[in-house]
Amino acid sequence: MRIIHHQQGLKAFPDFDQRVDHLSVFGNQLTTIPDRLWSCSALERLNLSMNQFTSLSPQIGQLQNLRMLDLGHNQIKSIPEEIGVLEKLDQFLYLHNNRLSKLPASIGQLKQLPYLNIGQNPIEYLPATIGQLGKLIELKAESAALKALPPSIGNCQELRLIHLQKNQLQDLPATLEKLPKLEALFLDRNQLRDFPLVLPRLKYLSLRDNALAEIGDHLVHYQQVRQLDLRGNNLKTLPEALLELPHLERLDLRWNMDLQIPQWLAHLKRKGCIVYT
Repeated sequence: MRIIHHQQGLKAFPDFDQRVDHLSVFGNQLTTIPDRLWSCSALERLNLSMNQFTSLSPQIGQLQNLRMLDLGHNQIKSIPEEIGVLEKLDQFLYLHNNRLSKLPASIGQLKQLPYLNIGQNPIEYLPATIGQLGKLIELKAESAALKALPPSIGNCQELRLIHLQKNQLQDLPATLEKLPKLEALFLDRNQLRDFPLVLPRLKYLSLRDNALAEIGDHLVHYQQVRQLDLRGNNLKTLPEALLELPHLERLDLRWNMDLQIPQWLAHLKRKGCIVYT
């Protein structure tokens, strides 16, 4: 049974049958989640996004058949440890654009979760238990306040896409090199001064608007990379290893004010790579 009330200006929670398995009240003006919702044991998909909720009851743990939970775009200040009971979440967990300063350690119990969005929250550190998310494919944590990543992230062996734009990262854990399927890493607008990692399966790497003074010859190991964004750094020179990247389609070097453009860059263009300088 589906109950859908999208963008209707609701200020009171709509009536619903306890047998509902898909309930969505996206884009209303709701402030309170009724207790009777936690008795809807058949619920598999619950969308409470874009409302004005400020808290989430520990009773969320009663919805043990949930496969998708969307709490994005609210004003929620904390997530209860009981979130970890929702072990059937195998689609999405959206927590973005709230007021969360941390995640509960129990988030590591969501062993089937492939997609987690925690962006646009003032979160400075992730719990080490994030490394227990063995089925996680995509992590979105942009526009947060992250100062570091836990080394345990290297245990998320299915991770393919990581979005970390607009954080406060000054370095990265070497354990990222242990991610065998990582294809895209977005690090725009952080505070990175170097990038020594070797990520041979990476196809998309964005380091725009950091504080990189150089990029090393280790780039020769990025044999799968297609797009490399180095805009807005402090680069002065480039490694000739860029010529050895067979799949490079786009290289963006703009706004590196002291960059010395090497003559060999013309060879890269002749190979078909679009180069922005």
